[in-house]
Amino acid sequence: MVGPYFLGQSTLPGSFNALPYDPAKVDFIRRYQMGGNVQLFPKERLTLGVGFMFADVSQQTPENANNIYGVQSSLLNAKPENGNCLQSVNRKLGGTYGEDPNRPGHCAGPGNPWGNLAFSTPRENTMSRATVDLDHFNANAKATYTPVTNKLTFDVTVGVDITNSREATFMPFANNIDFFSGRRPDGQKFFDARFNREITMDARGRWSESFGLVSSQLTIGGQGFLTKNHFRTGSGQDFPGPGFEVTSAGANRSSGESFLEVVNLGLMGEEQIGFNGWAFVTVGGRWDRNSAFGEATTGQFYPKVNASLVFSDMPNWNSTLLSTFRVRGALGRSGLQPGAFDRFRTFGPQTSQDGAGFSPRQLGNDSLKPEVTTEWEAGAEFGLFENRLGLEVTRWARRTTDALVEKQYPPSGGFWRTQLTNVGELEASGWEFRVEGLVIDRPGFSMTLHANAAYLFQRVVSLGGSPPIKVGGTYDRYRNWLFEGQAPGVLLGAVIMQPCNSGTKAKYCLQPGQLPFDVNLDGKLDTRADIEAFFARNCDRPAGQRCVLDLFNNPTFPGGRGPFLDDRNGDNDFLTECMADRTSPKTTGNFKIMKDKNGKEYEYCLTKSYPDWSGSFGSDITVARNLRLNVLFEYKFGNFFVSNLTDGFRNSNPLIGRNNRRPAELEAIIEDPSKSPQEKTDALLEFIDLYKELSPYPGLNLAEKADFLRLREVGITYTAPASFAQRLGLSNLSFNVSGRNLALFTPYQGIDPEMNAVSTRGADLSANYLDSVDAWSLPLPRMINFSVRFGF
Repeated sequence: MVGPYFLGQSTLPGSFNALPYDPAKVDFIRRYQMGGNVQLFPKERLTLGVGFMFADVSQQTPENANNIYGVQSSLLNAKPENGNCLQSVNRKLGGTYGEDPNRPGHCAGPGNPWGNLAFSTPRENTMSRATVDLDHFNANAKATYTPVTNKLTFDVTVGVDITNSREATFMPFANNIDFFSGRRPDGQKFFDARFNREITMDARGRWSESFGLVSSQLTIGGQGFLTKNHFRTGSGQDFPGPGFEVTSAGANRSSGESFLEVVNLGLMGEEQIGFNGWAFVTVGGRWDRNSAFGEATTGQFYPKVNASLVFSDMPNWNSTLLSTFRVRGALGRSGLQPGAFDRFRTFGPQTSQDGAGFSPRQLGNDSLKPEVTTEWEAGAEFGLFENRLGLEVTRWARRTTDALVEKQYPPSGGFWRTQLTNVGELEASGWEFRVEGLVIDRPGFSMTLHANAAYLFQRVVSLGGSPPIKVGGTYDRYRNWLFEGQAPGVLLGAVIMQPCNSGTKAKYCLQPGQLPFDVNLDGKLDTRADIEAFFARNCDRPAGQRCVLDLFNNPTFPGGRGPFLDDRNGDNDFLTECMADRTSPKTTGNFKIMKDKNGKEYEYCLTKSYPDWSGSFGSDITVARNLRLNVLFEYKFGNFFVSNLTDGFRNSNPLIGRNNRRPAELEAIIEDPSKSPQEKTDALLEFIDLYKELSPYPGLNLAEKADFLRLREVGITYTAPASFAQRLGLSNLSFNVSGRNLALFTPYQGIDPEMNAVSTRGADLSANYLDSVDAWSLPLPRMINFSVRFGF
């Protein structure tokens, strides 16, 4: 042992080599998969089938993404101008290190070459390893019996799905190889193990009959499933020395365990009636009973009805222009069940000096039931010129009632946590369009063009009297909200005080010539001349006593220097304003006046986390029948914003950011004694308009337009002639080269407009709208794939 805190090596160059290091064991992914199906015919009318699939995945990476100890996040938050290398280390090691003479900019030993001012150095962060091991197995057995051919059929399917996953985060002993991190220098390990079992059974019978021009198909059946989940977790911190990689070796240990079981039973039936092969109507429904429903509730019934009229299949249809013509419509309901334990009143363990005890956790709700969505759609499909040109249009709308919302009940009852409750109501509607055309069809060459587009409108109609809900818990820098009258997940936050107008309800607003500052603390809004005079009096001082940007960091008026925030609607909540388009920072925000179902006008914020329009377009080209080229573009646009939290830190945080070029230049101007008061004022106003972000201004300048067009895929496939494949002993042979995410066109200045800090997490309405948050993740990678396919 050469030293108590100097035993590791990072994946980044320039760290100490006391221990051997194999990069292949740090960042890798391995997958195995196999499956099979067998079908038997023991009797003429009986068919038996079994199938299975098994997959094994193992992955290991350093910590990454939305994590202050992630490698890329520490690199993005670095300040290289503060970089340094330690000149000497502890005496047992001996020697003098400093900069590597053969590699300028790298340390020969420990140090902080990237100049990070907080948390850990990037090299220390590469010492932490996150691992995932996953085993997934499913199998099914199906029996089909047909007592009357083409008339009556029964089938039963039984399936089992087993998933075992093990996740761990490990930091070895003496991981602070640069003597900078104070996180856990003696190491730690966290692990969790999840065991999921799901057994399903599906049984149904179908009877088909014809009565002249009328056909009938009746289906009756049922489905049930049993789900069991078992979760175990543990941690160990502060290992006695190197080489220990199990939680039980830690001086401080903890463990946890939970389990849940869900049983669901559903009965269904539907009748499809057809007339003369061109008109069809289906009526049906499903009844569900789930163990997660409250005891005071009954089962839930979900009806449906749909119709389809294929006019072009009518016996007397002979149009050559309109070769296919179909109209369709549907109306139905579906549901989303609550969690397994959401209806129960629960208590948790509590330790004290007097021993173990209980503390209130969840209030419980014995009337809890699923949220129900009713949706209708209507559409038409057209085929022109012998189906060389196809068109499709769909209009749909849905309304969700009894939406599951985490509601806060009076904490005076002893239960201070929120309780999942059926109080919400949402609505949504949209259009979908598709066109596809065979524009060239010649011997040896054909070209097909295709495009689709979808429009989406959503609104939170009601939260059942609950106050607005900020998605993402107490972390103030996540600015997605559930707010009545607004889009779910709308981006709300701070906006700089705006000019006065006839529509504002704000207590304070800007008169002509005023700016949102009170730099001299006289209780009056400043003019530009006031700010220039302040800089002239207070900021022409020797180095070390200069004005700094953080001097202007109090949004309260009167009483602070500013910049001051807007309260457009006069509700005294400065952090629920419609966040302005960053490309137009002096607007009051993106909103339009709309009317609800009662005719009442309201402001609908357009600064939201999903686009109005999304879709794709591309082409398929075939040459000489065996060479195929496909190109696909995807796009999103229309009031689509991403909360650029990554650049929020890089622009505004003086400790772990302010390392983007322009905000750093503006900061330097304000701190430079040689700059004039006019230059300093210009720099201050530009910084406030574009780069001032984070606390105490959550949301300010974070929202950026994120419209984009991406070249999603280009592929070339060559199919060898059958004669060539046969000479090789093959029945077919093809070669494919494809690339994904090859180009991106967007005004967005962050990492990637398609990334998000977290994934969707479950049934809770308030947890599923934390979208479009750019937080230190890696962009979508460009990928080039080559494959060969052949058959015997």
